[in-house]
Amino acid sequence: RTERIAFNFVYDLNSTDKRTKLWSIDKDLKPTEEMRKVAEDAEKIETTLWFGPENEGDLKTLVKCGQMTICLSLMKFLITNREVTPDNDKNEYFKDYQNIKSEWMKFR
Repeated sequence: RTERIAFNFVYDLNSTDKRTKLWSIDKDLKPTEEMRKVAEDAEKIETTLWFGPENEGDLKTLVKCGQMTICLSLMKFLITNREVTPDNDKNEYFKDYQNIKSEWMKFR
């Protein structure tokens, strides 16, 4: 099942699992301290159904964290399940990887 699913957990950027294998494939995938801080802040936000002016900052934090984690999750999925590497432009998913990585790099 995991070969077709890319999970997107808020806490993935703050994981205690250091993912050294992933980072050895592409060093740019290692989250910065600022990225980890956003994830840490997102983890502290209580579940809510509605966002109003009083918690607009929470919404922005959750959206930013979600954008970062989906980029990381999709790149990890492509590396793990579609054998993408940063230097193999012959892989059919290479362009997807590059596009996602360019979004990821905007957060660094």
